[in-house]
Amino acid sequence: MARQAGFQHFLPIVTEKEMFSCVIMMFVLLCSSIADENSVGDADIFPSAPEIERGSTLKLFCVLGKHYTPHRNASHIIWKLNHELITEENYNIVNETVSSVTIHNFTYSKAHVKCFIKYLGEEQLLVHTEVKSGFPPDTPGNISCIYYFDVELTCTWTSGRETNLRTNYTLYRKL
Repeated sequence: MARQAGFQHFLPIVTEKEMFSCVIMMFVLLCSSIADENSVGDADIFPSAPEIERGSTLKLFCVLGKHYTPHRNASHIIWKLNHELITEENYNIVNETVSSVTIHNFTYSKAHVKCFIKYLGEEQLLVHTEVKSGFPPDTPGNISCIYYFDVELTCTWTSGRETNLRTNYTLYRKL
């Protein structure tokens, strides 16, 4: 499959370092919501709409808004993958308002992870996200470029197997 040089595709693989960045971002958001007394958000999920490498570990955080505290806290949060309850051994209570879930060996090409609050025997959906998984892109092959002097550079290449994720190819031209 040949691609034009103008097409932009991107495959973000979530690494431990990036997950740590998400945790930092979550705490910054938490601190800002504590500082903002007028905050009305019910719940948030981080990272939102992640794309990960198929077979890797997924970690998500559900953050309760002020609407739910002090009557309910992170210990009331339950998680579902599509419509199936995720076992509690995969949950972690970070603090009073934050619960995380870890899903090992994520092999779905696309799935919905949902964060619910259980209160008085009822499950109420707080927030959900769609998770996509795919494969790292292969190294492009059969690169062919046509250069029209000082006007246009057009390149094509074979991209390898389908990644099932956004992939970004960047071509660097050296004069």
